Amino acid sequence: MCKDLLWRIMAIYIYIYAHLLKTVRNCFYNSGDGPKKTRCLQINGEKILWKTVIRLYFSYKRCNFRKSYKLNSQNVFPNSYSCIKVKYAAEVLSNTVASEIEEQGWASTGETVRFIRYFNKFFDVLNGAFSTHHIVTRNQDLAPYKNVLDNRFKWLEDDFLKYLEEWEAQVRADGKRLGLSALEQDERLLSRQSRQGLEISVRGFIGVTKLLLKEGASYVNARTFSQDVLEQHFSLH
Repeated sequence: MCKDLLWRIMAIYIYIYAHLLKTVRNCFYNSGDGPKKTRCLQINGEKILWKTVIRLYFSYKRCNFRKSYKLNSQNVFPNSYSCIKVKYAAEVLSNTVASEIEEQGWASTGETVRFIRYFNKFFDVLNGAFSTHHIVTRNQDLAPYKNVLDNRFKWLEDDFLKYLEEWEAQVRADGKRLGLSALEQDERLLSRQSRQGLEISVRGFIGVTKLLLKEGASYVNARTFSQDVLEQHFSLH
């Protein structure tokens, strides 16, 4: 294998999926109609609002048995500490939360459910830590990558990235029709940095993983590409 080529690709691909999940959660958290909200995420004529998560939390706060059992005050009302914890972002952007919102039958929450499901799967397919992770958790999205035809590559490119592209295209078209400024259009989308980071991470991950598999790697665990070691090194300074 050409080591220079591999390192160039890996240098381009800075593995920041965990950080991106936090920035997506922050955009979601700041999405609402109030004066303190800086965004109002919208797609297909429906708003994606954080107050839906708050509503769910208070609906089941006193229940001992519920699907969204991981919802707590730290992830529903994040502070300066909980904002930087990936765990709290992942607990909100999870299938359990999406399923319970869906079961409530609340009006105008379909796109919120869809949004949460997309980012739950995005996190899972890039988060397999060891070769039996998918068995322990009973989640096939955490399985190691063993061939270049893995369906998760297709989902990332043809489904996840397409979802983001179609969302932006729709907002731009609606903005032009309604005479909205560029800033007003941006408020209906995830931040520009988040959108760019998501695309770079997805395409970089696919490129590096396929290259390793083609060059003879028997399998690749997605969480192998982590910036944790780099962060630990610089924290020593």
